[in-house]
Amino acid sequence: MPISTTELRANLPNRNNPSLSIDDQARCVLHLLLDQVGEAEAPQISPSDPFRCPNCDTETTSLASPYCSEKCKDEASFVRQLRAALANGLILTTEKQNVFGERLWWLLEGGLPLRESRIPEAAKRQVAKRCGSKCETCGEPMTAVENIGSGCNRPLHLRAVCPSCSQTKEFMDPGFSTSHQVVEVLNQLAERVFAPHALRACDDPESWDWRAVIRARRSAG
Repeated sequence: MPISTTELRANLPNRNNPSLSIDDQARCVLHLLLDQVGEAEAPQISPSDPFRCPNCDTETTSLASPYCSEKCKDEASFVRQLRAALANGLILTTEKQNVFGERLWWLLEGGLPLRESRIPEAAKRQVAKRCGSKCETCGEPMTAVENIGSGCNRPLHLRAVCPSCSQTKEFMDPGFSTSHQVVEVLNQLAERVFAPHALRACDDPESWDWRAVIRARRSAG
């Protein structure tokens, strides 16, 4: 039986605890998703159309990916994999909560604070040397090193930033996490993650087949 929202909420750390480790802060990001349960309108199942992005319905004719963008691909993957973790119970493990919490924060465009907390000092020095200790976006003096979205912290996947160009927000930053744009994304994701049945073909971890979409485009093109 899938894990209920009540059971998941009870299994997460108390977000009001001021002494949470950064790992537990990542887990607490899932509270933001749970907060939207019941706030969304009644879910509607989206019909499948091979010439529309399965995540957002934007028209697309790519024969390399069914999605219209990497962002849509990442959103669909998050929804599908979290639905699977709820179904098999793995979402109750600390490791999975860390992963999904940080992935959600990344989708909300809050950066990767947990991953960045683990950047080796040697890697930071290499990045600083590469850019002359200047922000790689605007050229101002750098103050931090950010991960640009990769799964590792090799210098190739890092960039030097100044405060103005930094895209990383602290987990659960109140001004950021309650902004209209963030809440809107949370609402849409929560609707799909916690729906009794997959609302989009790409949300179903058991039946989704992106290659079938590409085949349908080819045959109809």
